[in-house]
Amino acid sequence: ANPPAEITVGYYAAVANTGGNGVTVRGGPSTGNVRLLTAAEGRLMLIIGGPEVGGDFTWWEVRLDDGTEGWVAGDFLAPAPVPEE
Repeated sequence: ANPPAEITVGYYAAVANTGGNGVTVRGGPSTGNVRLLTAAEGRLMLIIGGPEVGGDFTWWEVRLDDGTEGWVAGDFLAPAPVPEE
């Protein structure tokens, strides 16, 4: 199944456009929120909420494969297919 063209709640996205630096996953939808971790370029995450506008970005709530939940700026996400088991 091909992913939607846009980031969509209930679908997966991958970290993109970070130049290999990865993206900061934060505790809320703003760069002022606490940093939880850095997700590597290409890492898959499930979109579970959003979008919410915070500062210069539109943020999406995500769940990582280890169960961590946080917020990522949509500029650094790209729609991705469901990971294969």
